[in-house]
Amino acid sequence: MNELSQNLLNQEQAIKHFLHDYANKEKGGQTIQNILADAGRYYDADRAYILEWNVQKTAVNNTYEWCREGVAAKRNALQNIPADMVEGWFRLVKERGEFFVSAQDEEFVFGSETYQILELRGIDSAGVSPLVVDGEIIGFFGVDNPKRNTGHLLLLSVISSTCCIEIANKRLEDSNKALEERMKIIQSLSEIYTSVYYIDLTKNYFTELSSVSDVRTHIGASGDAQERLNYFSHHMVTPDCTDELQVFVDLSTLEERLKNTRIISKQYRSTIFPSAEAGGSAASWGQCSFIEGNRDPEGRLTHVFLPRSPFMGLSFRNWRPKRNFRRPMRSLPFFFKTRSSTRPLSVP
Repeated sequence: MNELSQNLLNQEQAIKHFLHDYANKEKGGQTIQNILADAGRYYDADRAYILEWNVQKTAVNNTYEWCREGVAAKRNALQNIPADMVEGWFRLVKERGEFFVSAQDEEFVFGSETYQILELRGIDSAGVSPLVVDGEIIGFFGVDNPKRNTGHLLLLSVISSTCCIEIANKRLEDSNKALEERMKIIQSLSEIYTSVYYIDLTKNYFTELSSVSDVRTHIGASGDAQERLNYFSHHMVTPDCTDELQVFVDLSTLEERLKNTRIISKQYRSTIFPSAEAGGSAASWGQCSFIEGNRDPEGRLTHVFLPRSPFMGLSFRNWRPKRNFRRPMRSLPFFFKTRSSTRPLSVP
């Protein structure tokens, strides 16, 4: 048997062993970490790791890392790596797929893209394979200073593909958890407020989640969020409240205003729901709020809930004549409170 055939046979056996272990091990939060550990030991590497693009593809983060005993970790130091520092890496993995590179190679050139890979990580050699999810390169899997099996490119590819499966599963799981949490919020808000809207700040688009017909007639069920909020502040409240409410509904300042709290609220006098105490002829008090919905991986605010209701934030269907309205926010669910449990709920 020639050397090439022996190499392929060895890789085939290694792949079967790897996939057998992967299939029979319990899946969970440590699955990717276990995969990296197996890869690091197989290649006798100092480290095995995953680098991933952020959402905007402006930087790369070292999201997972395994280190052999006695080798210093580099994960914390390799966060928010600017795109221009890793362009060469991604160009190489796109052109060549999986590959090994070493400073001892004859074709190794000082200042080349392969040199940049080794220089950034402070290593002498590496094995690299792209991570592809839905046809898009989201990052790559690598091993630092591999000392064995450096001709086994097929296993590199199999390992990176397995990591992609786990990354995709985790993203789906996180998405499902976020959806479940969102539905809990919607249900809780619907029990407290007469109208609830969900606003996508990235698109300036709102969607009605629940509302009474009188409000829907004026606001609509979906559309341009800022335009409808401007209409609300100018046509659905008394003139003395217009200026302050216009400032409150300015979506461009929400990021800063929700920086240290998850909810802000504003009271106003509504012209839509007349006051029963005045025989239906006078404006009644109402309240609207902005509640943090979602943030992107970089921490930027992307979605908010906008609930509103007459009677200081309490809906008609939940209103009782003897209820104390001085602390209307006390009934809010726990997840609307501020991030710091030591800081009281902020209601500007």
